[in-house]
Amino acid sequence: MTAIQSTQITEMESMKRNLYEKFVLGEITAAEYKETKAELDAEFERLQNTKSILAKETAKQASIDGLRQLAESAVKAKQLSRELVDALIDRVRVYPDNKVEMVWKVKGFDSDMMEGQQYV
Repeated sequence: MTAIQSTQITEMESMKRNLYEKFVLGEITAAEYKETKAELDAEFERLQNTKSILAKETAKQASIDGLRQLAESAVKAKQLSRELVDALIDRVRVYPDNKVEMVWKVKGFDSDMMEGQQYV
C-alpha cells in the first residue's frame, strides 16, 4: 500500500467521523447524512479493495522473487536445494515396480507436461 492510499483512507475515516458529528449536532438532516455517508462508504470500500489487491500483488511478487532467488542459487550450486524442492514439490509417491509420481505445488509441472515420462 502506498503512502498516498494510506493517507486517503485516513482522510476518508476523518470525513466520516466529521459527517457523523455534524449529524449529531443537528447541522445536517438525516437524509443529508445518509446520502453523504453512502457516497463516503462507497469510496472507502473502493480504497479498501484497492489496498487489498495491492497487498495480494505485493505478496505474490515477493513469493515469485523468493522462488527466483532459490532457483538462481540452485543453478549456481549446480544442484537442487532443499528449499527449492520444498517450494516446488508437494509430495512424491513411490509405487511398486519403481514408479515414482510427483505432486507439484506449482502449475505447469503437472503430468500433462511430463506425459510419458517416468522417473526410476
